[in-house]
Amino acid sequence: MNTFERLSTEEQNKRIQAKDLLSKAFKLLRKKGYIARQSFSCCNNCAGYEIATELTKKIEKDPSVRDKISGVVNYSVQSKNDLVERGLLYLQFGNIETVKFGDIGKDSKEVGKDILQALADVGLQFHWEGDITQCIAVGPESHKLYEEA
Repeated sequence: MNTFERLSTEEQNKRIQAKDLLSKAFKLLRKKGYIARQSFSCCNNCAGYEIATELTKKIEKDPSVRDKISGVVNYSVQSKNDLVERGLLYLQFGNIETVKFGDIGKDSKEVGKDILQALADVGLQFHWEGDITQCIAVGPESHKLYEEA
């Protein structure tokens, strides 16, 4: 029996609902000009490279794309089951660093604030201390990380 199966039905439902709420938050962020990718790439480094490369190609075809991008938020393929299984997921975020066009999007701190607003708008629990070098913890168990510290 895995950890998820040991949880009460109520706790299982909270985690499943959190996954649905996260999808809604990502949809809100896309509407605000964010590149929001779920279960994307193997790790944050590869995700950053892939997104920057893709965005560079789009801007080369249409320079106006640059002004429409607010930033990026994503989590990796490796993390895709963490929200349900552990009740916790870490979001990577920031502006997008490209070789050809430099940084694209808002300041990383502003990106973080926008993400928090989207998470709050859909009713998802999260924790972030405002440090752009740290991921945003999301999910029903996110608050426990900081209660123990």
